[in-house]
Amino acid sequence: MERLHFMNFIWSDCILVESEGKFALVDTGEVEHMHIIIPYLEKLGIKEFEFVYVSHFHYDHFGGAETILKNYKVKNYYTQEYSGCDGDDGSGHKMDDVNDEYHTSTRNHYEKLLSIANLKCEHTEVISDETKEIVCGKFRFKPFRTKNYVKMAFNDSNQYCYQKCILSENGNSSPLFACVNGKNVFLGSDIGDYPHQVPYLSYVNTSIAKELNCQMDIYKVPHHGTSGCNTKEALDIYKPKHAIITNSYWYLERWNTLKEIMAANPNCKILTTEKKYLVYTIPEDGDITYELISQKELFN
Repeated sequence: MERLHFMNFIWSDCILVESEGKFALVDTGEVEHMHIIIPYLEKLGIKEFEFVYVSHFHYDHFGGAETILKNYKVKNYYTQEYSGCDGDDGSGHKMDDVNDEYHTSTRNHYEKLLSIANLKCEHTEVISDETKEIVCGKFRFKPFRTKNYVKMAFNDSNQYCYQKCILSENGNSSPLFACVNGKNVFLGSDIGDYPHQVPYLSYVNTSIAKELNCQMDIYKVPHHGTSGCNTKEALDIYKPKHAIITNSYWYLERWNTLKEIMAANPNCKILTTEKKYLVYTIPEDGDITYELISQKELFN
C-alpha cells in the first residue's frame, strides 16, 4: 500500500513516505518536533528508511535529520547543497546582514550531517542535475531545482545580489514529483512563485508546472501556504484534488492561498497539519483516501 504521512505540526515539513513495506522521509522537521515524529515512527514499527531527503537547508526542513540518522538505519541520504551566502535564517524574517556566526553554524550542521551520512548510509549524495530518481518502493521521485541557485546568484556579477548575502535559502528548495499508482504527487518544499530580479529565481512553481503539465492528485502546497507560493497560471495547470498545507488556518487567513486553490479546483480538499497527522492512501484502483489522526488517538 502506498501512503504519505504528514506530521502534526506547522511551519515545518516532515513527510513520511510508505510503499511496499518500505519507508522514507522527505524533510525532517525541527529537532524540537522529535517528540511528535519519533512516537509516530515507533507506532508504525519503523526501523529503517530507504532514504532521507533534505530539500533545502533551512532549520524547519533539516533540523531533525541528525536525530534520524543517528537512531535509524538510513540507506540513502540526499541533500540540497547549502549555499553559505544566504540572507535569511529561515525564521521568516529578512535580515539586512546575516553574520558569519549564523553561516558558520549552519555550514557546520550541513557538513556534520554529511559526515554522519557518509559513515552510516550506503549512499550519500548532494543533489545535482545528475540526480535522476529517488526511490522508495513504488515512489520514484524526480527532484527539481537541483542546482545551487542562491550561490549562482551570489557569484553572478550581472545580478543585483552579487557578493551580497541577501537571498533566502528557499531559492534552493528542491521539490519532488512522482506518479504512483497512476496518481500525481507534488511535494513543493519552499519554492516561490513570484517575480524576482534574478531570472532563475522568478516564478519557480509556474515553470515547474509548465514542465510537468498535469493535474496533481496530491499537492503539498509550497512554503507553508504563504502568499506568493502559487500563481493562477501554476494552479490552473495543477488543479489539485488534495492540497496539504503545513500551517494553521490562523496564518492562512492573512493570505489568498485557500481562495486561489479553490478557484483552480472548487472540488479540491484542502487540509492543514495544524491539529492532526494527515495520512493519504494511494490505491492501485479507486480514489485517494485520507485519515486525520490526533496525537491522543495515536496513543489510545
